[in-house]
Amino acid sequence: NISVHSDIPTVINACYSSDERLKKVAILQEWLENCAIDKIIEIPVITNEPWGNTTIKLFNKPDACNIKSIHPDSQLNFTNNGLYFNKLEGNDNYDQEILLQAIYNLIRAGQLKKAQELAVNHQIYWLAGSLLGGTEYHYEPIDDNSNSNSNKLICYGNIRKPIWMRTCWKYANKLSENPNNFPYGQSASSNKSIVMYEMTIYAILSN
Repeated sequence: NISVHSDIPTVINACYSSDERLKKVAILQEWLENCAIDKIIEIPVITNEPWGNTTIKLFNKPDACNIKSIHPDSQLNFTNNGLYFNKLEGNDNYDQEILLQAIYNLIRAGQLKKAQELAVNHQIYWLAGSLLGGTEYHYEPIDDNSNSNSNKLICYGNIRKPIWMRTCWKYANKLSENPNNFPYGQSASSNKSIVMYEMTIYAILSN
């Protein structure tokens, strides 16, 4: 029996003892994550508003209403074929691709927290909030200096992570269903790589 006050390593070791297959899967996962570490890239932190070029273009339109920022879902367009990614302007498309590539590599390496921090540093808060759903739900003891025998615990993580994972899978599928996201030939949009990274990130998170 495992106490609710047990730390995470104790719970994990108990699971490994009950089923050796879990330990083999964990070893394989750790190996794959270690292989992905070399792919992690460092990218500079931006100090301006995300998607600045796209924002300026929209701001300069005759019918613009004092646009200062872009809604986090503004790149998504709902069509009869499913979700479609609108192309960003100027360097915004390139910057978004590099950011998603970096986050993709961090997630492959098992560094979800660093992926969240990277999204926050680039002011892509909606992406950071989305990644936060992948945090394991667990208890941690409260550091109470006044009472060394304190059994107080605090909850961390997403208690509804299974629902979050199913949502990630549905989102990845919605992106893959629209053929306009993946054009071929010389006319292929530079947006294609962004959609591929976005789709793959959430497919990985869904396990």
